[in-house]
Amino acid sequence: MTVEFTLAAGVFGLAVLTVVLAQAVTAVIAFRVDRVSVVDVTWGLGFVVVATTTALWTSAIDASGTPWRRWLIATLVAGWGLRLARHISRKHRGHPTEDPRYAELLGGLSPRRGGMG
Repeated sequence: MTVEFTLAAGVFGLAVLTVVLAQAVTAVIAFRVDRVSVVDVTWGLGFVVVATTTALWTSAIDASGTPWRRWLIATLVAGWGLRLARHISRKHRGHPTEDPRYAELLGGLSPRRGGMG
């Protein structure tokens, strides 16, 4: 196995782990607030976490390449993810009911009544 492949596999694994953890925390929050639509905000924040984690991880274990490019990409992705999360959060704020798409998908169930599993 080459060093590049091992590095890529490690970075990919770390990215998957961070997304799984973020979605697990979101599932707990969705259960507590009894709304599944909070997952939409997590998508944007997930990009921020993955971009930052990947930039930090690759900076720590691989000094080759150009660090400014790595951080430029991470900053652009994080900025876009924050903008997306903010936009979706503002869109959902003030709506006391579940997003109609999720309400239809859940068939009238709520997360507390078996709609998340």
